[in-house]
Amino acid sequence: MTRETLDAVLDDAYSSPREPDSFDWRYSAPEALEHLDDRLRDTPPDRQDKIVSRAGERIERQFLADADARVSDDDIKRTKSEMDWRVLRKLQWYRGDSVQVLVYDQTAETVRSYDAFYLLRYGRVTFHDESAFEQLIPDSERATFDRLKRYVDGFCTYGGTIQTTDEGWGRSVAFTGGSVGALFEMRTDDGPQPRVLKEPELSVTPSDGQPRVRTLGRLNERLQNRRERLGKEAGLLCYVLPMRPSVARASYNLGKFFFLYPAVAQGQRGCLALGTDALYLHSLEMEDRS
Repeated sequence: MTRETLDAVLDDAYSSPREPDSFDWRYSAPEALEHLDDRLRDTPPDRQDKIVSRAGERIERQFLADADARVSDDDIKRTKSEMDWRVLRKLQWYRGDSVQVLVYDQTAETVRSYDAFYLLRYGRVTFHDESAFEQLIPDSERATFDRLKRYVDGFCTYGGTIQTTDEGWGRSVAFTGGSVGALFEMRTDDGPQPRVLKEPELSVTPSDGQPRVRTLGRLNERLQNRRERLGKEAGLLCYVLPMRPSVARASYNLGKFFFLYPAVAQGQRGCLALGTDALYLHSLEMEDRS
């Protein structure tokens, strides 16, 4: 198969997702201004004017030079001033967000990080606290453990996959808890904005015949202590929509590889996008509203 044929097959199988036109000026440009502010804090006063001038030229060239641009320098500054400082910090130090756990595959005797949602949906897993997990792994995997332990949200052993339903579904997994309920409330009271989920919590509901994850509390305890472990900016950057993931995906033409996570709290159901996906989704909703 030629490259051209492969491209045609992929284009036919996967429709192009919608791209938000406003993402650059809504997020990339305010991030550039925040970076400039950080530089000026450490720059002698006699050099600041030159740095501001050069930075302004770059921002003008990159974000405002398009003849079709409908935003101004003042629009970008106003957008930055209205953004939650935690979102700005997230933009600077971390481009993505997910819930990762360190997994010991007892069959292969390997340790690696993996997406928690996949494991909770389909895995036969047992969660451990950090010290107990360290005692379980072989010496050959100690270096991997030491390198990643600070950054993961949990530790588990993996014993293969569970039986799925006739439709291929595993357990149902959702973000839940008081912090998620607060996201729904803030959206209602203050309007749609990206937020930082400070104390994430997960719920897991098995279908008939599927095993429960009885050690889920150990994962949730570490998740809720994420900010103590990594600093006050280490919550999950997210964007909440008051609709199920399947409805949101269809409504915004998000494509098959845009991840949305169910969210359930205080009688409300919706979904969350995480990391950069959260910012893309916010841009799309704002474009539709305008």
